[in-house]
Amino acid sequence: MRNARARDTNNGFAPLAAMSIGASYLASLRRSALTAGKLAALATAATLLLGAFPASAVTQSAEGCPGTTTLAAGFDWTQGGWAPSGSAAGISVWGDAALARWSTAGPAVSAVVITAGTTTINYTYDPVSNDGAVAASDVEGAAGASLAHLGFCTGPGALPTSGSKISVGVSKTAACATLNADQTASVQGTITVVRHRPADSPPSVAIRVRTTRDTVFASDGSNVGETTSIVGLTGVVMQPGTDTLEVPYSVTFTPGTATAFTNKIEITIEEASGLDRHKYYAARAAFSLCQAGAQLEVVKHLSPASDAGKFNLQIDGSTAGTGANVGDGGTTGEVTVSPGSHTVGEAAVTGTDLANYTSSTSCVDQANENASVAVSNGSVNMTEGSDIVCTIVNTRIE
Repeated sequence: MRNARARDTNNGFAPLAAMSIGASYLASLRRSALTAGKLAALATAATLLLGAFPASAVTQSAEGCPGTTTLAAGFDWTQGGWAPSGSAAGISVWGDAALARWSTAGPAVSAVVITAGTTTINYTYDPVSNDGAVAASDVEGAAGASLAHLGFCTGPGALPTSGSKISVGVSKTAACATLNADQTASVQGTITVVRHRPADSPPSVAIRVRTTRDTVFASDGSNVGETTSIVGLTGVVMQPGTDTLEVPYSVTFTPGTATAFTNKIEITIEEASGLDRHKYYAARAAFSLCQAGAQLEVVKHLSPASDAGKFNLQIDGSTAGTGANVGDGGTTGEVTVSPGSHTVGEAAVTGTDLANYTSSTSCVDQANENASVAVSNGSVNMTEGSDIVCTIVNTRIE
C-alpha cells in the first residue's frame, strides 16, 4: 500500500498557517523593541510550534517494502539487461524494461517494489510467490515510462484468506490445444476470480481487475506464446456483493516440437475506490496438444473395370463411410480414426461371391508424399496426422 499523506490533526491548523503566526509574532516583537531574552524565548516557541508539523505533511515519500517484509534484493535496468544492485539473494530477473520476469531459488517473495520513471509503488503477492512478471504498465501514474528498478521483499506475506478487503482467489482450466493451419495452436478454458470472505467478514468493497497477462510455457520452461489482455476480465470491477467472476479465454501460441505445456494467468487487483492498494495473483493449468487423429480411406478397384461385382468396404470390421454396395471406383471416403492399428477389408454383397476373385490390398500415406504403408493381415498402423488410402483390387478368375 502506498504511504498515505500525513494528515494534520492539530485543531485544523496547517503548517503554513503556523509559519504565518510565528512570523507575525516575531515582527510584532521587533516593532515593540522587546528584550533579546523575550525575543529568543518567543522564537524558540515558534520553532517548537513549527516542529510539531513533520516534513511528511507536505511531501510524500516513495513506497518501500510493505508491512513486516524486508528488502532482499534490488535490480536495476541497464541497456544490457537487469543487473543486481547488490546481492541477488537467489533471485534472477530477465526480460526488458517493458516486461521483466523473475524467479527465486531462495525464500518466496512477498512483495515487489517497482520504479518506472519517477514513480515507485509496491505490489504484494497474495500468497507469496517463487516467480512472476512485472510490467511497466502495472505502474499507474508513470505516464508510460519504462521500468527502472525492482526491489524484492521477503518475510511474512498476506494469506489468501486474510482479512484484506481486496483478497481474492484465482483459478483456471485449460482444454487440449488444437492445431491451426499455420502451425500455431490455440488453448481455451475458463478463468475464475473468487472474492475471499474472511471469518471476521469486513464490509465488501469494489475490486478492480486492473491488468491481465496469460502466458503459455513449454515443458522446458520456454515462453511459446502470450496475450497481454484477457477480454472480459481486464478492467472489470467486482461490485460489492459480487463474489465470483468467470471468464472464457483463448491464447494462440507456437508449439514447435513441444507437446506438453503450462498456461499461467497473472492479474493485478486493486481497490476500485482509488486507494493505492495493489496485489498480484496467478494461477496455472497444464495441458497438451489435442490428438489430431488420422484419415483412413478404402477404395475399390475391379478388373476388369466392367465387372458387375458389388462390395461393402469395411474399416475395423464394419461398413464405413460411403462404402456400402459399391463397384469399381467405390470408396468409403475419408474416415477419421484414432492413431493406432486399424483393419481394412470388404464383404461381398448378395449376388457377388468373393471366391470368384483374387484380392490384393495396398496402402499409401497421402500426408507423406504417397509413401507406401505396410499392410499386415489387413491391418495398417495409423499415426497422428496420417492420411492413408488403401486400395483393394479384385480380379475376376476366368
